[in-house]
Amino acid sequence: MKKQLLTTTAMVAAGVLAISGPALAKPKLSLGGSTEQIFGVGENSADFDGVNGARVGWDQISDTEIHFKGSVTLDNGIKISTRTELEGNTTGDTIDENWMRVSGSFGELRLGSMDGAAQAMTTGYMGSYANSVGQSLGFDTQEWVQRSAANVSTSTVHRVDLTSDGEAVGYYTPRFSGVQLGVSYHPSSNEDNNPRELKTSDHEGWSIGINYVGKFDGAKVGVAAGYNDMSESTAGTTDPEVWGIAAKVDVAGFRVAASYVDRSSQETTANNVTTVAGVESMELGASYFFGANAVSVSYLKAEGNATTAAGAGDGDETEAAVFAFRRNLGPGVSWSLSAIIADFEDGAAGAADANSNSGEALVTSLKVKF
Repeated sequence: MKKQLLTTTAMVAAGVLAISGPALAKPKLSLGGSTEQIFGVGENSADFDGVNGARVGWDQISDTEIHFKGSVTLDNGIKISTRTELEGNTTGDTIDENWMRVSGSFGELRLGSMDGAAQAMTTGYMGSYANSVGQSLGFDTQEWVQRSAANVSTSTVHRVDLTSDGEAVGYYTPRFSGVQLGVSYHPSSNEDNNPRELKTSDHEGWSIGINYVGKFDGAKVGVAAGYNDMSESTAGTTDPEVWGIAAKVDVAGFRVAASYVDRSSQETTANNVTTVAGVESMELGASYFFGANAVSVSYLKAEGNATTAAGAGDGDETEAAVFAFRRNLGPGVSWSLSAIIADFEDGAAGAADANSNSGEALVTSLKVKF
């Protein structure tokens, strides 16, 4: 079935491009992106800092991306667009995503280093992402309140994703009666690796997503679901899987959203000993937009699980809440203030206090989108 789907997708793509004529105009390249400068103060528990190293109180963080966006329209109406994201604050992989989209009345074909279909079609409906005001995302929380390496299964970042930005080919249908479906194939979980992939990393994964948007009595409703699996590279270990659901409602300036993500644990096939703990996470978020202002609150709870008492990360827990205010100062310019509370608990029996952490932070930022 999987081979038939890949063959069909390849044939459709080849057919669409084969009947295309010349471009109506020369391809265009434009710049976009954002830069955000963040300043704040955070505090960890004394036990955690005593073993893991004391951190500065007041700190400054930068978050910048430059987007190179190309586009061209062929004479049959098919549009080809490209996107390359340059990270401004990393010492490793400086290119985040790099992909191409071929779109028309048939839907969209996407190729390159990008989010899988499950992640792409659900993230915008999830609790914190749907209500992102200020430093509200899981990535932001862990920059200010740190998680111990002993807390191996839970964090503040939970999406329907096993592939990160690994290379993929995906197809997204047109939206019919508010419903859109997407599917992507990922040869490997590796990113930016051009030779045909070895099976030394998780490989040959499928990511499927579906969402619906509609209006009811003045309220805008969105519902999404996704599933992602991969083939495990370690012999004798079960394959990783993750699925999730999410929903959001907008009415009269208010937005509420909720999501649930379940990543299965992985066990040895011989004796069912857990090698990678599973994790279940729930997010809730609410926001209110009034004029140039917005306020939000988001909450996440995540629990690790394993099939045996000796399983890695069994019982780890994470809770985090963010209260935020944002004011738009002008086109593309905003200022925000965020209060962060987080708690990371190592669930191992007899765990040392330093393996857990709880803390708070107060953070302000100035962001420019261009």
